[in-house]
Amino acid sequence: MSAENGHATSLTYWFRKCSSAFLDQGLVSGSNFVLGVFLARWMGPTEYGAYVLVFAWFLLIAQLYQPLVTDPMGALQPVHHAETRREYLGAVIRLHLLAAVPILIILLLAAGVGRIVTPGAAPALLAVAGAAPLVLFFWLGRAGAYVARRPATAATASVVYVAVMFAGLYLLHARDLVSPPLAFALMAAAGTTAGAYLMWRLRPTLFGPRTPSVLTIWRQHWTYGRWLIGVVALVWIQNWALIFISGAVLGTGEAGALNALANLALPVLHIQMATVRLVLPYVSTENPAGMEPYLTRARTALLSLSIAYSVVFVLFHQQVFTLLYGEAFQRYSYLAPWYLLTLVLSTATAPFELGLRAMRATDLQLKSFIWSAALTLVAGLFLVITLGIEGVIAAHILRDSVLLIVMRRYFRRRLQYALSATPHGHAVTVQA
Repeated sequence: MSAENGHATSLTYWFRKCSSAFLDQGLVSGSNFVLGVFLARWMGPTEYGAYVLVFAWFLLIAQLYQPLVTDPMGALQPVHHAETRREYLGAVIRLHLLAAVPILIILLLAAGVGRIVTPGAAPALLAVAGAAPLVLFFWLGRAGAYVARRPATAATASVVYVAVMFAGLYLLHARDLVSPPLAFALMAAAGTTAGAYLMWRLRPTLFGPRTPSVLTIWRQHWTYGRWLIGVVALVWIQNWALIFISGAVLGTGEAGALNALANLALPVLHIQMATVRLVLPYVSTENPAGMEPYLTRARTALLSLSIAYSVVFVLFHQQVFTLLYGEAFQRYSYLAPWYLLTLVLSTATAPFELGLRAMRATDLQLKSFIWSAALTLVAGLFLVITLGIEGVIAAHILRDSVLLIVMRRYFRRRLQYALSATPHGHAVTVQA
């Protein structure tokens, strides 16, 4: 056991690591939110609409990129490349450079189509074509810092990213130059600067005698990440299907109220994402029996946080809604405690999802989401028609309850298989 693993049971150790991870996640997520607010204030409706449309394209690209490039790193590097971390990171960077080619092609084609369909968005699409690989390079560096068990390095890089972005935004605003293309150019500059800082700290080996080939890394990442692409698609379907159904059946006002309710869960969901990213490299190196203490601690911490957060809305939902939204959605505030029950279910599910990822069983993660997505589509329409907006909340709760039950069952079955396959307690690589 390494010295770091020996400290991994220390409360102080995990407090430092978690604080850095939460700061990193908060800075990146918060900066995108604040940037959107400033651009909405400083641009006209047409320009801001172009920014939102193009940013949606960027998010789509990112959702396809992460399962195949960054998400597998925390599960694969500690197992397959434990002694060659810098070489592995160098190979993933080369994979990123190859992935940048189709990203550029897709966005340039979108810009060409945009010149015909939405001419105002074409310049921003050209800008995001250049910005996307640079921002994703920054995200790749952050993932590399977590694999190296250095979330503080990722958090420092995020500080650099935010500082460069908002310093540039201030200069553009002072000169009345704010526009969607220049906003994406700022993101590119910030991503390049923060990414360069991460490479300086992590020192990857791009070419060396122990650097794996890009083909080897691609095969490993594809085997692991192909199922996660399905998970991304199903999560999108689950989240938006009910909003589309409610909008069609109940009206756009209810759809807006659902989005307002969903915003309430974002702080805890971002902490949950940071926790999974932080803990995954530790869990991936454990033998099956040693995995459960990590998952139990993660479950206890996340559940305690989500329950405490939800209790605030049980007691003060009217006041919180007034503070956040004024009177616009006040008549829906009574739904907040019920909606946040889905947050409790999500944090209860996260450790099982983490365990399946650590055992490289992402196919079972996908199967779990297939069950819950099927239920969303079948039961959602019936509940919305029968109960109205309360039926939407009921469908969310039912969906997340099924996901928790199914994913827990899959995790237990795979864990038992892994334990039986490792009678001497050594780690096992379970094929997807």
